[in-house]
Amino acid sequence: MVVCFCGAAHNTRVGYSFDKEEVHHPPALSLASLKSILQEHKSPSFSLTHKVGWSVYKQAMEWIRVQSICLQHLREGIDIAQEALDRLFGEETHRNWTIATVCLGVNVAEAVANRMVGLGVSVTEEWESLIWTIVSLIRKWSPDFAGRTRHSQCLIFWVLCMFTNPGMCSNVYMRLEMLRLVQMWPDKWLSDRYVGITTAIGVLTTTRYLKADDLIGNDLQVGLANPLTRVMGSLASYGHMAPFAKNALTQVKSLRLGQDTHFLAHLVELANEQAKMTQKGYLEGYIGVMPTLDSFEDVLYLLKMLVAKPPFMEAFGSPGMAQVAAAAFVSVTSSLLAVGPQLMNNAMIGFTYLVFYNDIMYRSLAGQRSPNSVFLLLRRDHRQELSVMNKIASDVGCPFFDLPRLYLEGPCGERTESCPEKFLDSVTQAVMEAPVLLHSSKMVVDESTLIHLLLTSPSDPFTRCPLDPDTYSRLPDLQDDIVAWRKDARVHQDISNSGQANNTVGKAIDGTSNDTVRTDVDPPLDDIVNDSGSNSGRSSGRGDSSSESQ
Repeated sequence: MVVCFCGAAHNTRVGYSFDKEEVHHPPALSLASLKSILQEHKSPSFSLTHKVGWSVYKQAMEWIRVQSICLQHLREGIDIAQEALDRLFGEETHRNWTIATVCLGVNVAEAVANRMVGLGVSVTEEWESLIWTIVSLIRKWSPDFAGRTRHSQCLIFWVLCMFTNPGMCSNVYMRLEMLRLVQMWPDKWLSDRYVGITTAIGVLTTTRYLKADDLIGNDLQVGLANPLTRVMGSLASYGHMAPFAKNALTQVKSLRLGQDTHFLAHLVELANEQAKMTQKGYLEGYIGVMPTLDSFEDVLYLLKMLVAKPPFMEAFGSPGMAQVAAAAFVSVTSSLLAVGPQLMNNAMIGFTYLVFYNDIMYRSLAGQRSPNSVFLLLRRDHRQELSVMNKIASDVGCPFFDLPRLYLEGPCGERTESCPEKFLDSVTQAVMEAPVLLHSSKMVVDESTLIHLLLTSPSDPFTRCPLDPDTYSRLPDLQDDIVAWRKDARVHQDISNSGQANNTVGKAIDGTSNDTVRTDVDPPLDDIVNDSGSNSGRSSGRGDSSSESQ
């Protein structure tokens, strides 16, 4: 406990700092003097000059750094700095106003961190209002501000505690807002193993509470989509997300889903919901052109990072998870194309870039060949939808070039006419890969169906009994029978195809061949691409597609 310059004892002491050189002393002018200057320049006979305004702002910033002042005078310093900025620039759209406001927010965060770490206290009502003030001040941070928003070690330590420790901050939405500060950290901090893993734990434990509204934001608050994708991308690049991706894969293989699996599935579903909400907001006129482009770019980047790039790609190639990802891919593309006609008129280059980036995402899936890969599921289960979307894109004037491969090449869905009924999934009626018995109903479903149920509605669809780990079991003998049936069916299919080919050749030789054109065979992909025109005229908008399209 210390006595503030105002003479009253208060609830802070001299703040905590890893570096004693970070302890600041009061500036020349008092807070009362700074308020007097602002009041004086409100008079019609005076105007706040640039020099005077900056002087007031800078001295208020110095007062905020003084660790011994009480919280009341800390708030007073914040108010003075904000008023000086508003009087200087007049509107929030001014770039210098934005930079100075973000710097003010980081300065306040340093002050709060010093006090809370020094006292070893958790967030209470008196601290909560200050932290929400920080969030409102830093909401418009941009990567090109990085050199102006350096964080002390004390601030980084405080952010990590806030982000990962519910005991320090019980408000999960306030903890989520720490992403805005984490995104400011330079690579040297996030590459550190302790900082990186701790931050990854924070992402894992808080994002389960995220909603699509939080990602998009509103007129008063920039959404969390960009901070989230920025932080997760950095963590993944340094390998800090790999343990959680490995855990998710292990959980799926063991049919025992944990928070890692739910975390990944929730993020993919959030991307899907964000795309739908962005589509609706733009078409109804309450989301503008640039926010729409930014939102779709965030969605596509998040989806690609999760489904088409390490370390999460393998987890989404597993049963159940692949179905979630494939459905999200189709839904997001559909939402993007739904705003195509309007965006082609209002922001042609930006929309063309998004379609181009989306197309590259489909190309990046093409290397996946496991039975449960997203690529093969798109081809098997969503072929008709992909065909429709490709036509829509062509009609809009922005055709896909890689997406058509998913429905023009390869086999269609597996035929079930001659399949024994016991090999069919009781829910989807598709031929099973890995059968699982549901004990309460005695029905058999595929492993992918079980995973989907565990992720969405963890109960037996036939009895509504909870799906606990001891209420289902694999059926390895039945799985062996399915594998043998598939192998036998392929042999018969190959023989049938060979016979048809020989018959056709014979007819051609004796001149009895029918010259009618077959309509059940898809034209070669190259012919369709050539008919659609070259993609050389595409303009690159924003993002990282240029390097991937090489």
